[in-house]
Amino acid sequence: MKAEQRHLLKQVINSDQISNGRLNKTALLVVESIISGLEINRAGLWLIDKQLETLNAFVVIDQKAQTKDNTSRLTISQVPTFFSALKKLIPFSIDSNQGNGEYKELIQSYFTSHSIHSLLLIPIHIKGTLVAALFCENVDQTQRWNESDILFSELLADKITQTIAFNQANELTKELADLNRKFVKHDRTLKAIQTASIILVLFV
Repeated sequence: MKAEQRHLLKQVINSDQISNGRLNKTALLVVESIISGLEINRAGLWLIDKQLETLNAFVVIDQKAQTKDNTSRLTISQVPTFFSALKKLIPFSIDSNQGNGEYKELIQSYFTSHSIHSLLLIPIHIKGTLVAALFCENVDQTQRWNESDILFSELLADKITQTIAFNQANELTKELADLNRKFVKHDRTLKAIQTASIILVLFV
């Protein structure tokens, strides 16, 4: 990897947002690092629903348009071939000059509406289940992705995976703590009822 890519990756790795499961801040840090490290002008993290049929923009930064997006959606009915490729969990790239190829639906709709010329797609999964995707895009000109670019992007995507896993673990810990509090409260109530019953029997 390039020196700048290693530097950016180190910054992300050392961030305490990952272990705290703070996906909002980790995603923003990763997307900004992707844009800087790959020298592109658009990138984003998209989360997929449990049915694996809809990708929802979590954070998409377009430096050329100077916008941030978290409302866009891509569905399997719109771009079926793209979703099929995504579910293989292997990085792949698409260029706008493939307009008549297998990804024509994506190029004619998504690419055209955002003036995208190149896309490097990094699927993000946990234990073999697709949970998100990292979109690395360039607007107005074609980007030639090399092995260093792909490795850099995959390593950053791993940080998203870790953050999601920590987030899930933190949520589970909270749920268990809440159940424990309810159990303790229920146990105290039960003991109070038992004590009251004994007292009542003694005075009858």
